[in-house]
Amino acid sequence: MGSVRTYDRDMRTYTSWLVDDHRNMSQCLWRYGVYGDYAAPALLLNPHYKEFFQNYTTNYNLFNFVANQMWKPAPAVQVEIDNVYANISEFKYKIGLHIRKYKWKAFANNFPYRVFCDLANSLAVTSGYRSEEVVIFAGADNPRESFPILEKCLYPHRMVHSPIAEGKTVGGNPGTDFSAIVDLFLLSKCDDVISTIGSSFSEVAAGFGGITPWHVLGGDYSSTTNPPYYKQINSEPCMYKSRTWRKQEGEKMELFTMNGLYRQFESCHPDAPDGSLRKK
Repeated sequence: MGSVRTYDRDMRTYTSWLVDDHRNMSQCLWRYGVYGDYAAPALLLNPHYKEFFQNYTTNYNLFNFVANQMWKPAPAVQVEIDNVYANISEFKYKIGLHIRKYKWKAFANNFPYRVFCDLANSLAVTSGYRSEEVVIFAGADNPRESFPILEKCLYPHRMVHSPIAEGKTVGGNPGTDFSAIVDLFLLSKCDDVISTIGSSFSEVAAGFGGITPWHVLGGDYSSTTNPPYYKQINSEPCMYKSRTWRKQEGEKMELFTMNGLYRQFESCHPDAPDGSLRKK
């Protein structure tokens, strides 16, 4: 497999869109291990790759195909996934709910639990299934606070979660890397996924499952420009760096913005309320 062509230092995280080089597609598609970002949306717009990708996807849900070919849970992780999934497998309708309130402290009070429950209960009652046929798998960045609240406001629907893990991931998030991977794959096995807006974790989980996620927004929902939630266009995950891409000029930016999906791709990791870059 050949090397990946990249731009200069200002664009070093991105595979070149305008060259005809298919020699190392796996590195092109997912550069998270090196740069912390996902590059497939750019490749989908590369005119040299268009025909190649159309053999695998016609609706821009490339991540679902690629991720399930390239990554599988390690045996120990799969055992834990199976153990938790045994508690929800018999339910006919499964809702995955992921709440991210405390990663960005400036947003901690902006996401009321009630809105997550309202959306989950709405999906449940309109699903056509009886309440006893519905289960909600929940993950949260503060589970000891979140889970008791969710159990009450999701009633009469049953809520299930994986064992609570104490600690920090390598990225500084609550829990452990093991528990995070378990939750990610369990969310991907649901029929619907409810995400906190800006959470790349739940977007990747939905992408693994080919699920178009719902996003809960923050705010007081007092105007038409601040709805409580919305549904994404497709299951393709966001990519944080795309917001910096849009500041570039020329042919690369014309390609990146030509189909409108860049607005979905740039929805990761919200800025702080004062307009500055996200603050932890």
